[in-house]
Amino acid sequence: MTSRGFPWYFLPHDVTFGSGYNYQFGNINLNTDDVDLKSEPKRTSVGWTHVLFHDGQPVSQYYDLFIPIVDHIQDRLGRGTFELFRLRLAMLHHNHFVEDFNTPHTDHDSKHMTGIYYFHDSDGDTILFDQCDDPNGEVNRRINEIFTQDYTIAERVKPEKNKFVLFDGNRFHASSNPKINQYRIVLNFNFRGMPDDILTSP
Repeated sequence: MTSRGFPWYFLPHDVTFGSGYNYQFGNINLNTDDVDLKSEPKRTSVGWTHVLFHDGQPVSQYYDLFIPIVDHIQDRLGRGTFELFRLRLAMLHHNHFVEDFNTPHTDHDSKHMTGIYYFHDSDGDTILFDQCDDPNGEVNRRINEIFTQDYTIAERVKPEKNKFVLFDGNRFHASSNPKINQYRIVLNFNFRGMPDDILTSP
């Protein structure tokens, strides 16, 4: 993934909402440079992504390389009880100038679970907030809350090699850029159909 030949997709404006696929909330596409939609202060940085699996099927010739990781995680979580609907790589670069974290967000507008697999030790925590999105709420209100509500940090997850963290996908979260390491690479999972108690089950 760090070789010059790997086909990363550059996100020149917004690492959160320029993520290589249509980021839809209802019928509104948040993959946009609309300054009214993203009113200041806007937390964002540039980054790179590579979507491996989307809407139930592989969309990258490199997907097979990551099947051992996907199979291991699905086996540990309980294969057959849920559906993986998106898998993507994300890379952030060393950046001293970005704010503490990028734009708080959820990965999808429906009820889902999110998992993050860390390939290596790094700084650049994943930030989990107290605030959650309501997947049954009115779309315009939900979008407005993304960019205007006050966020309080509930937990910071430090990237450590081979660590996997799973959380409610409707919980707002954010990436942060490394300030010591040169880059931070993760594998992002989105699941549907997980039982509500999977986060508390032994």
